[in-house]
Parts: sequence; structure tokens; C-alpha cells
Amino acid sequence: MKKNRNGFTLIELIVAIGILAVLLTIAFFSFSQYSRYSRDSVRITDLKSVKTALELYEIDAGKYPRPDNSKEVTFNFNTVVWDQ
Repeated sequence: MKKNRNGFTLIELIVAIGILAVLLTIAFFSFSQYSRYSRDSVRITDLKSVKTALELYEIDAGKYPRPDNSKEVTFNFNTVVWDQ
């Protein structure tokens, strides 16, 4: 008597789900590491921009800005107000 074997056994489904879980875990940690490196790259670029701006200020003014030469900045939705 032949058995009609349509579908998967419980063991096959458990193994497939286990493999899928391992692959998704690896992908998740790889993506989080990639996004961390991306954020670090943006931070480095921002710091280089600040360095360049300070160097240009020093060339124009003949000195670097002092901390007491600060300006007050107010954020109001999409408007930025600079107070002197």
C-alpha cells in the first residue's frame, strides 16, 4: 500500500524555521553594525566641517572665536532665530 506524501513533516518545518531564524539573526546584527559605521562616518564628516569653519573664521578674523562670543539660537518649528 502506497502512502500519499503531500506536504512536509513536522521535523522538516522545524528545521526550516530554525535555519530561517539563524539567518535573520545574522542579518539583523550585520545591519545594526553597518548603521553604526554609517553614523560614525557622518559624525567624522560633521567634525571636519566644523574644523574647516573654525579655520576659515581664524583666517578672516585673525583669531579663533572665544566661548564668550556665543550667540543665542532659538528654534521655532522650521524657523531659526539668531539673537546677538
